[in-house]
Amino acid sequence: ARVQSSVILEADISGGKSLRYLDQRRMGQVYLLPTTEVHGIARLERQGLDVLDAPLEYGEMCAALRGFRGELKSVLTGGKFVAGIGNAYADEVLWSAKLSPFVKVSKLSESDKTRLHEALTSGMRGYVEELRLEFAREGLEPRKYRSILRVHGKAGKPCPACGTRISSVKARRRETNFCRKCQPGSLFAT
Repeated sequence: ARVQSSVILEADISGGKSLRYLDQRRMGQVYLLPTTEVHGIARLERQGLDVLDAPLEYGEMCAALRGFRGELKSVLTGGKFVAGIGNAYADEVLWSAKLSPFVKVSKLSESDKTRLHEALTSGMRGYVEELRLEFAREGLEPRKYRSILRVHGKAGKPCPACGTRISSVKARRRETNFCRKCQPGSLFAT
Protein backbone atom coordinates (compact mmCIF):
# COMPACT_ATOMS: atom_id res chain seq x y z
CA ALA A 1 0.00 0.00 0.00
CA ARG A 2 1.19 3.51 -0.76
CA VAL A 3 -0.10 6.55 1.13
CA GLN A 4 0.21 9.69 -1.02
CA SER A 5 -1.04 12.07 1.64
CA SER A 6 -3.04 11.89 4.82
CA VAL A 7 -6.23 11.45 2.82
CA ILE A 8 -5.41 9.35 -0.25
CA LEU A 9 -4.53 5.66 -0.23
CA GLU A 10 -3.65 3.56 -3.27
CA ALA A 11 -3.08 -0.18 -3.10
CA ASP A 12 -2.59 -2.77 -5.82
CA ILE A 13 -4.73 -5.83 -5.23
CA SER A 14 -5.02 -9.15 -7.01
CA GLY A 15 -6.20 -9.50 -10.59
CA GLY A 16 -4.53 -6.29 -11.78
CA LYS A 17 -7.02 -4.12 -9.88
CA SER A 18 -6.29 -1.33 -7.46
CA LEU A 19 -8.06 0.14 -4.49
CA ARG A 20 -8.16 3.90 -4.11
CA TYR A 21 -9.49 5.68 -1.08
CA LEU A 22 -10.02 9.44 -0.82
CA ASP A 23 -11.15 11.03 2.42
CA GLN A 24 -11.15 14.81 2.14
CA ARG A 25 -12.74 15.30 5.55
CA ARG A 26 -10.36 12.85 7.27
CA MET A 27 -13.24 11.04 8.96
CA GLY A 28 -12.69 7.50 7.65
CA GLN A 29 -10.34 4.67 8.42
CA VAL A 30 -8.88 1.94 6.23
CA TYR A 31 -7.85 -1.49 7.52
CA LEU A 32 -6.00 -3.93 5.30
CA LEU A 33 -5.89 -7.29 7.05
CA PRO A 34 -7.05 -10.88 6.69
CA THR A 35 -10.70 -11.46 7.59
CA THR A 36 -9.53 -13.77 10.37
CA GLU A 37 -8.16 -10.71 12.19
CA VAL A 38 -11.31 -8.58 12.07
CA HIS A 39 -12.08 -9.53 15.67
CA GLY A 40 -9.32 -7.18 16.82
CA ILE A 41 -11.09 -4.06 15.54
CA ALA A 42 -13.96 -3.19 17.86
CA ARG A 43 -15.85 -0.97 15.42
CA LEU A 44 -15.92 -3.72 12.79
CA GLU A 45 -17.17 -6.27 15.32
CA ARG A 46 -20.11 -4.03 16.25
CA GLN A 47 -21.18 -3.00 12.77
CA GLY A 48 -24.42 -4.14 11.23
CA LEU A 49 -25.15 -5.99 8.03
CA ASP A 50 -23.57 -4.56 4.89
CA VAL A 51 -26.37 -3.72 2.47
CA LEU A 52 -24.15 -4.57 -0.50
CA ASP A 53 -22.89 -7.98 0.68
CA ALA A 54 -25.76 -10.44 0.73
CA PRO A 55 -29.30 -9.38 -0.05
CA LEU A 56 -30.74 -7.68 3.03
CA GLU A 57 -33.97 -9.50 3.73
CA TYR A 58 -36.99 -7.45 4.83
CA GLY A 59 -37.42 -9.51 8.01
CA GLU A 60 -33.73 -9.11 8.91
CA MET A 61 -34.01 -5.37 8.46
CA CYS A 62 -37.14 -5.11 10.63
CA ALA A 63 -35.58 -7.27 13.36
CA ALA A 64 -32.41 -5.17 13.35
CA LEU A 65 -34.43 -1.93 13.53
CA ARG A 66 -36.15 -3.05 16.75
CA GLY A 67 -32.95 -2.39 18.67
CA PHE A 68 -32.94 1.32 17.86
CA ARG A 69 -34.98 4.26 19.16
CA GLY A 70 -33.32 7.34 17.66
CA GLU A 71 -33.85 9.40 14.53
CA LEU A 72 -33.66 7.38 11.34
CA LYS A 73 -30.73 9.25 9.77
CA SER A 74 -28.59 8.79 12.88
CA VAL A 75 -29.43 5.09 12.92
CA LEU A 76 -28.48 4.76 9.22
CA THR A 77 -25.13 6.52 9.61
CA GLY A 78 -24.21 4.96 12.96
CA GLY A 79 -23.05 1.68 11.40
CA LYS A 80 -24.64 -0.63 13.98
CA PHE A 81 -27.92 -1.09 12.08
CA VAL A 82 -26.37 -1.39 8.62
CA ALA A 83 -22.78 -0.85 7.53
CA GLY A 84 -21.52 1.28 4.69
CA ILE A 85 -24.06 4.12 4.67
CA GLY A 86 -22.40 7.46 5.22
CA ASN A 87 -23.91 10.90 5.49
CA ALA A 88 -24.45 11.51 1.78
CA TYR A 89 -26.00 8.14 0.99
CA ALA A 90 -28.20 8.31 4.09
CA ASP A 91 -29.73 11.49 2.62
CA GLU A 92 -30.21 9.71 -0.69
CA VAL A 93 -31.74 6.57 0.86
CA LEU A 94 -34.17 8.64 2.93
CA TRP A 95 -35.16 10.77 -0.07
CA SER A 96 -35.75 7.65 -2.18
CA ALA A 97 -37.83 6.12 0.61
CA LYS A 98 -39.75 9.40 1.12
CA LEU A 99 -38.86 9.37 4.82
CA SER A 100 -37.93 12.31 7.02
CA PRO A 101 -34.38 12.08 8.36
CA PHE A 102 -35.80 13.12 11.75
CA VAL A 103 -38.49 10.43 12.12
CA LYS A 104 -37.99 8.18 15.13
CA VAL A 105 -37.43 4.54 14.23
CA SER A 106 -40.24 3.54 16.59
CA LYS A 107 -42.70 5.63 14.53
CA LEU A 108 -42.05 3.82 11.22
CA SER A 109 -45.12 2.16 9.71
CA GLU A 110 -45.00 -1.09 7.72
CA SER A 111 -45.27 1.00 4.56
CA ASP A 112 -42.32 3.15 5.71
CA LYS A 113 -40.25 0.03 6.40
CA THR A 114 -41.08 -1.40 2.98
CA ARG A 115 -39.90 1.80 1.26
CA LEU A 116 -36.78 1.92 3.45
CA HIS A 117 -35.96 -1.68 2.56
CA GLU A 118 -36.31 -0.96 -1.16
CA ALA A 119 -34.09 2.13 -0.91
CA LEU A 120 -31.46 0.25 1.11
CA THR A 121 -31.29 -2.70 -1.25
CA SER A 122 -31.97 -1.82 -4.87
CA GLY A 123 -31.33 1.88 -4.27
CA MET A 124 -27.80 1.37 -2.95
CA ARG A 125 -27.03 -1.15 -5.69
CA GLY A 126 -28.18 1.45 -8.20
CA TYR A 127 -25.73 4.00 -6.79
CA VAL A 128 -22.89 1.50 -6.99
CA GLU A 129 -23.72 0.82 -10.64
CA GLU A 130 -23.91 4.55 -11.40
CA LEU A 131 -20.49 5.03 -9.78
CA ARG A 132 -19.05 2.18 -11.83
CA LEU A 133 -20.29 3.84 -15.01
CA GLU A 134 -18.95 7.22 -13.87
CA PHE A 135 -15.52 5.76 -13.11
CA ALA A 136 -15.43 3.90 -16.43
CA ARG A 137 -16.27 7.10 -18.29
CA GLU A 138 -14.01 9.44 -16.33
CA GLY A 139 -11.16 7.15 -15.26
CA LEU A 140 -10.01 6.67 -11.70
CA GLU A 141 -8.72 10.11 -10.81
CA PRO A 142 -9.37 10.82 -7.13
CA ARG A 143 -12.15 13.37 -6.90
CA LYS A 144 -15.62 13.67 -5.52
CA TYR A 145 -18.31 11.90 -7.51
CA ARG A 146 -21.39 13.81 -6.46
CA SER A 147 -23.16 14.20 -9.79
CA ILE A 148 -25.18 11.03 -9.12
CA LEU A 149 -26.61 12.39 -5.85
CA ARG A 150 -30.17 13.69 -5.99
CA VAL A 151 -30.44 15.71 -2.74
CA HIS A 152 -27.21 15.58 -0.74
CA GLY A 153 -25.21 18.74 -1.26
CA LYS A 154 -28.06 20.29 -3.25
CA ALA A 155 -29.42 22.75 -0.65
CA GLY A 156 -31.55 25.44 -2.29
CA LYS A 157 -31.79 23.56 -5.59
CA PRO A 158 -35.08 22.07 -6.80
CA CYS A 159 -36.03 18.58 -5.69
CA PRO A 160 -35.76 16.22 -8.69
CA ALA A 161 -39.19 14.77 -7.85
CA CYS A 162 -41.37 17.77 -7.00
CA GLY A 163 -39.39 20.97 -7.60
CA THR A 164 -39.51 22.16 -3.97
CA ARG A 165 -36.22 23.64 -2.79
CA ILE A 166 -33.98 21.17 -0.99
CA SER A 167 -33.60 22.07 2.69
CA SER A 168 -30.42 21.81 4.70
CA VAL A 169 -29.81 21.35 8.42
CA LYS A 170 -26.28 21.32 9.85
CA ALA A 171 -25.45 19.63 13.14
CA ARG A 172 -22.29 18.04 14.51
CA ARG A 173 -20.18 18.72 11.40
CA ARG A 174 -22.75 16.96 9.21
CA GLU A 175 -25.19 18.37 6.75
CA THR A 176 -28.60 16.81 6.21
CA ASN A 177 -30.31 17.58 2.91
CA PHE A 178 -33.96 16.68 2.31
CA CYS A 179 -37.14 17.76 0.57
CA ARG A 180 -39.79 19.01 2.99
CA LYS A 181 -42.57 18.06 0.56
CA CYS A 182 -41.38 14.56 -0.44
CA GLN A 183 -40.10 13.74 3.04
CA PRO A 184 -42.72 15.16 5.40
CA GLY A 185 -41.98 15.33 9.08
CA SER A 186 -40.71 17.64 11.73
CA LEU A 187 -37.33 18.31 13.27
CA PHE A 188 -39.15 18.13 16.57
CA ALA A 189 -40.66 14.66 16.25
CA THR A 190 -42.14 13.14 19.38
